[in-house]
Amino acid sequence: MSINAKCLKCGAESAADDELAGKVVGCPKCKAGMVIPDGPIIPDPEPAPAAAPSRETIHLQHVKSAATISRLLIGIGDWSLALSVFAVVSFIVLKFGGELHGPVFLPCVIILGSGVITFGLFRAAGHGLRLLADIEENTR
Repeated sequence: MSINAKCLKCGAESAADDELAGKVVGCPKCKAGMVIPDGPIIPDPEPAPAAAPSRETIHLQHVKSAATISRLLIGIGDWSLALSVFAVVSFIVLKFGGELHGPVFLPCVIILGSGVITFGLFRAAGHGLRLLADIEENTR
């Protein structure tokens, strides 16, 4: 009986006698050292297909995504207010420093008002989304 062996260098397959099992022989094609296995080569079993995620797993992923998005919306709201306050303070500093000419009150009111509105909208959206995620998480 013969044992099938495969060269790791060139991929050539050859048959060897049983008495050569466990020994190194030269590949008939490329002459590289080739180990003859002790027994027949058993192919690796095919990996089992991955199971589809359960509805509960998908649901938890959506709740976590909603929580992340809500934190992002709240952060955007906070930054919009901070940036509008910074812009207003910059306007005032430039006005009193003499580097800015003309009225400052109206631009400051517009900038601060838009910052406050953006702050409120984004924070409300973020908290609303977080509330929905919490309700959804607790109803399961």
